[in-house]
Amino acid sequence: IDLVETKAFSDHYSYRQDYINALINEGKHLSIDAYITTAKDAVKLGGVRFRKPCFVAVAETVIDNVEEFRRLVSSFDAGVNR
Repeated sequence: IDLVETKAFSDHYSYRQDYINALINEGKHLSIDAYITTAKDAVKLGGVRFRKPCFVAVAETVIDNVEEFRRLVSSFDAGVNR
């Protein structure tokens, strides 16, 4: 995947069709083939339409060292509950 442009939005951003249309128009000049969004934001895009595909990037957290993670969480919890 070659990213040609990125946009950051504030948390709880309310996506409207007029803003999506502006992204689409901007994309015409950048030769955009598709859009990518987070799963969190995809839920809020249900009412808007894109002229090109809009893919959802899903992230998964993997904990390599479970014991170390538990120790860290326990030490944090102990500090909070003092």
